[in-house]
Amino acid sequence: MHTQQNSLKGSTNTATQSSIFMSGEKHPSLPAFGPAALKDLYLKHRVPLIQWLIKTYVLDSSEATELAQRAFAIFVEKSASGTLPEFKTDSNVKSYLFAIAKNKARERRRQLRKVSALNEQQLDLVEDIDPSAEEEKKRRIQLASAAFAQLGEKCQQLLRLAIIFKLSMQEIARQLQYDNTNTVKTRKYKCLLRLRQLYALSNP
Repeated sequence: MHTQQNSLKGSTNTATQSSIFMSGEKHPSLPAFGPAALKDLYLKHRVPLIQWLIKTYVLDSSEATELAQRAFAIFVEKSASGTLPEFKTDSNVKSYLFAIAKNKARERRRQLRKVSALNEQQLDLVEDIDPSAEEEKKRRIQLASAAFAQLGEKCQQLLRLAIIFKLSMQEIARQLQYDNTNTVKTRKYKCLLRLRQLYALSNP
């Protein structure tokens, strides 16, 4: 009889712990984020997070999706390494995830501002040296943009992550679901080669 009661008590405790993550019930610490909990987290917050990024940082859908994926990847990495803070409710988990995305969105904005400032400096320099060179510079930028637009979606995503966001090969492999970093390096080389070919065709 005692054995059966202990067994039922253990089962009840396990069920209670497994429901904490979804119920938002306060608890000294949430259970470890296993695959099921991480999947629930992704399915529950993915769309709201993307919509929030679009509205708050005036992003298009693909940009917001990339940043949301980065935020989830960082969360998973911290969970695997045991460096997540202690969460008491599900709302704390959501706030932490959105904070990661906010930091990445601000980081992206700073990077784009740096690129824009650099482009302006380059144009100013060209203008000082040769006024006619400004039109040539603009023409080349337009050709490069047109060539980039002709790349496949995977190549565009990879080059954005590598060149604009400056992610490591390991981070890119995780986000784009490649098997390893060698695959990323090979794909990056081929994408850059294809981009140069398209640019050369448009600029004989």
